[in-house]
Amino acid sequence: MDDQPFRAIEAADNAHLVIVFRNQPLTPAPPLRLARRFGTLEISPRPQWALPGDPEILRLSNILDAKGQPIGNAETGRTWHTALSYTATPPRGSLLCAVEGPTHTHGEALGDTLCVSTAAAYDALPAARHQPLHGLRARHREVQGWWRE
Repeated sequence: MDDQPFRAIEAADNAHLVIVFRNQPLTPAPPLRLARRFGTLEISPRPQWALPGDPEILRLSNILDAKGQPIGNAETGRTWHTALSYTATPPRGSLLCAVEGPTHTHGEALGDTLCVSTAAAYDALPAARHQPLHGLRARHREVQGWWRE
């Protein structure tokens, strides 16, 4: 990708925090090339769910293989999560590539992906609520087998 289209994508990401590219070929190489333009990629601390041959790609799936084992990290879709926000220097973002979307029953999706901006939530608070939040830290801990922040 040339610099000009990438700068437009980066500007859209900075302005909107979530951008969607529909109907793209889903081989690993193009999304990885795009992601690397944003910076060095993180390797997941859960390598058992990495895509074989591509440790930078974490496979999320609730699909079971022939032995009844999930083919990807199924926990991610069961609760809310953050993308490595517990690390000393969290990554700028995540690039998600959907191979198969949620199933629908009676017109309703059985799953969803939602994105939130804590910066926008902070900005939406009354100014008097900002100062008490300065200097606070989050503590990540495991509760009953699930990561809670």
